[in-house]
Amino acid sequence: MSGFAIVAMAAAASAAATLTWVLCGWWYRRQIASAAVRLRASEQSRSTLVEQAQQMRRQIESVTRTLEAERAQAARLDTSRRRAREFEASLRVPERPLRHEPLDLAVSMSMPLDAPVDFADTQILD
Repeated sequence: MSGFAIVAMAAAASAAATLTWVLCGWWYRRQIASAAVRLRASEQSRSTLVEQAQQMRRQIESVTRTLEAERAQAARLDTSRRRAREFEASLRVPERPLRHEPLDLAVSMSMPLDAPVDFADTQILD
């Protein structure tokens, strides 16, 4: 083999190695760029989901506070209604019967049936 053939083979091997190195660099840069785009999309989705989860927690806390306030208000309203009913019931004067039922024989013999029982008889009998 001549020296020219050896130099040509060395140059061809060197050119093939350089071409392989350039093509591999281009291929992997393209793969890395595509992975970076997917990573950014994934991070953006994750960021959006985190923000939505935080917003949902805030809304749940707000609804919970509102519900607790409504329940407390309903309890106060229920208590005030019950107290008002009790107060109105205490203001009602029971109807007095025209005649009292004799409780037992001793009571029925000691006082007349038409005698009022809501005050003491303090007049002296002569």
